[in-house]
Amino acid sequence: MSKKNPLDAFEDLVLRHSSGKPQPASVPTHLQAHTIKRRPEVFQHRRPSKSASEGHIRELAVAAKAQDLDPLTVWWDGRTWTLIDGHHRAMAYLKAGKGMSAIPVEVFDGTPADALARAARANTKVKLMMSVSEKSTAAWRIVVLVPNMSKSAQAVAAGVSERLVASMRTAKGTLVRQGYSPSELAEMTWENARRTTKGEDTDDWSPEEEEKRIEQMALALRKALGATAERQPNIFWQAIEVYSPQLARAIADDLAQRREEDAEDFEVVEK
Repeated sequence: MSKKNPLDAFEDLVLRHSSGKPQPASVPTHLQAHTIKRRPEVFQHRRPSKSASEGHIRELAVAAKAQDLDPLTVWWDGRTWTLIDGHHRAMAYLKAGKGMSAIPVEVFDGTPADALARAARANTKVKLMMSVSEKSTAAWRIVVLVPNMSKSAQAVAAGVSERLVASMRTAKGTLVRQGYSPSELAEMTWENARRTTKGEDTDDWSPEEEEKRIEQMALALRKALGATAERQPNIFWQAIEVYSPQLARAIADDLAQRREEDAEDFEVVEK
């Protein structure tokens, strides 16, 4: 079965919530892990590599066998309790054989847009570290999926600056005028959207394809170098310069640009 587009999945949730049953009067503090609905295409903004994700789940599963983990955040979608924060913890409970066990939860009450924003805020906290790319893409998804949310609210939800949100809104308008559909925009990462608006080559990779390529290259580097690069970063950098001066310059330029953008765009936003 193909993965559902984030926009389609979110619109389904909006309909489900508006036409469903009211939230139960009795607010749960514990739920059986297997009964909690997971919708990662909507609420899981973080996209770590497969190996990092599986490693994190294994570590949490060991801890979950001994004691409860931090509460999962769930939201009533009109029919069932849906997970909006704690995807790795939820998977860890299942891996630990506690799918039928009652695990601690905290309930979030709000609209689908509120739940999406709550998930983004939670994902930007330090658990399994959220990369700059993941954080910016979380902001991009909010801009695309919840266009009626104010610029400041979108910035607060994703933990980025209003300046970056404004850039995303401009890029979205440009792409819409170029003929891209909302569903196509929802499938893009922010980096892909940004480069597309500038007419740059995006290699037409999906996030999954990009992740696969990154893992393949990382694996090749680990096999070739082991821990040598980490122990001797200066030597590693000089080796890159010898291997390809053009690559070294490209990496240096990219890092410098990211630092400059991060200082302005990923400031702590509190309101």
